Amino acid sequence: GINAEYMGGVFTYHPPDTNLTLRKEVSFGTLEVKAVASDPLNGGRFVDALVAKRIAEQYKQKTGNAVLEMHTTDGYKARAKLMRSAQKAKEVLSANKNAPVSVEGIYDDKDFHTDLNRDEFDALCAPLFDRAMATVEQALKDANLTTAEIDSFELFGGGTRIPAIQTRLLEFLENKPLGKTLNTDEASVMGAVFESVRISPGSFRVRSFAISDTHPYNLTFALSANDTIPAPVQRPLLVKAPASPKTVGVFRTTDFNLTTYVNGVPAEEYVFENITQSFTKLGLWKNDTHPNTTHMVEIFFTPNGIGAVPVTSVTAHVHEVVNTTKKVAKVVAQNESTSEPEDSTETEDAAPEPTITVEDPQTNSTNTTASNSSVVYEVVNTTKTVRRKLELTHKVHYLLTPWPMPSEEMAAAKEKLAALQQLDLEKRLNSEAKNALEALIFDTKYDKFFEVEELKPFYTAEEEDAIRTALQETEDWLEEDGYDATASEFKLKSEAISNLTKPISAKLTAHKKELKLNRTQAKEAKEANTTQDADTKEQADGKKDKKDEL
Repeated sequence: GINAEYMGGVFTYHPPDTNLTLRKEVSFGTLEVKAVASDPLNGGRFVDALVAKRIAEQYKQKTGNAVLEMHTTDGYKARAKLMRSAQKAKEVLSANKNAPVSVEGIYDDKDFHTDLNRDEFDALCAPLFDRAMATVEQALKDANLTTAEIDSFELFGGGTRIPAIQTRLLEFLENKPLGKTLNTDEASVMGAVFESVRISPGSFRVRSFAISDTHPYNLTFALSANDTIPAPVQRPLLVKAPASPKTVGVFRTTDFNLTTYVNGVPAEEYVFENITQSFTKLGLWKNDTHPNTTHMVEIFFTPNGIGAVPVTSVTAHVHEVVNTTKKVAKVVAQNESTSEPEDSTETEDAAPEPTITVEDPQTNSTNTTASNSSVVYEVVNTTKTVRRKLELTHKVHYLLTPWPMPSEEMAAAKEKLAALQQLDLEKRLNSEAKNALEALIFDTKYDKFFEVEELKPFYTAEEEDAIRTALQETEDWLEEDGYDATASEFKLKSEAISNLTKPISAKLTAHKKELKLNRTQAKEAKEANTTQDADTKEQADGKKDKKDEL
């Protein structure tokens, strides 16, 4: 990726079995992870660093300023600008032979310009490209496969756009085509989102495929030392194997710690306490405990789907052996005495068992297949195992970074986040109030007040001077003190101007209403007169008609 490490993975896709009724989460088949290899010291950001170092060296030769050696604010700013310019040059060289490099304000507010061609870029970053190919080779080696056994090769991550990387891949893959169907910048992020949705318990409904994952690292563990084992050794838990649940049994009766290691580096330390008290509750040390009674602390490791294999539960087990008796059937001849059977192991207090005849269920007749023999039961001493268990709690200390925050730090972080959100809200409100004030000043000076011809008859020269003075004073205040003013101060300034202009605007509004009312009344009066004239004429016409009739 652009800012991530170079890595390679080998996967096998198994299509769904159409003869089976598949669940929705495996409706597209299964993706089996054969192997994954990565190099945390190689990637797109390391390429940017090499290019940035070259630009800094050229700048030092020209100006004498070694910005990479400056441990000041200006030096840190220069490094950030160099990295941005280096990344841009890398991206340009992915499609062009030459790239102009411009670092704006690298130091002392002065710009620096240079150029970089693809040959220089390839030579500069060749060691990183070689390491990237070693990562691909390691992935195939871990999968026990060769390039001839791979069906297709897919590129993802912005770093794979570099032509030199693609050239080396083609040589390594013996000119097999490179797949470029994925959006290299979005593939990893979209995959992570899709996997999060897939493993979310009931939160989303999505058709997907199952993933048979492989733990990419050697995961080992070691117990804490005690009097019996003063120097415990590391034992394998997962050695680049399929990420399946694992169980570790510990035969200790006192508190102990268990440390997990990733490729030999301590990762987590689990603390198991109250072991002795738990076994006491389970009755391990009763007075009549059988010598064959066993105990064990069982620790369950479960892959969490995102690469880690944490402890999910801990259980104390006691398998208590208890003395008991049981009936044992014995076939004897009828002429043999059954009062004192040979090899009897009856308990001392057991009563003699009567002779029992076993009948054939099919013929309902006495079973005589053993030459007139019969079956008798005798009581013998034996043992049985009573299994008891108790769930235990544990603590975990994360030895690798980043690690989950303790509850106190989480609470403090949430408070800080809330404070920052409040600052952002205040900043937004301040900005909105300031913009509203500036808009009010502009509108009042121009097209919404002083340039409105209809308003001019409704304010005097004194009122105009007062408004213009208030506008000028507010503009001066904005330039001098408005940078750090609050939203309430901006609103007060807006209200002061509005208090001068609104009464005038109200006069115009009232005048318009009065004119509208007058027009309405005049229209109504005219309509009334017209109606009256029509009625008078109609009456006159009626009188004339009557006169004519007479």
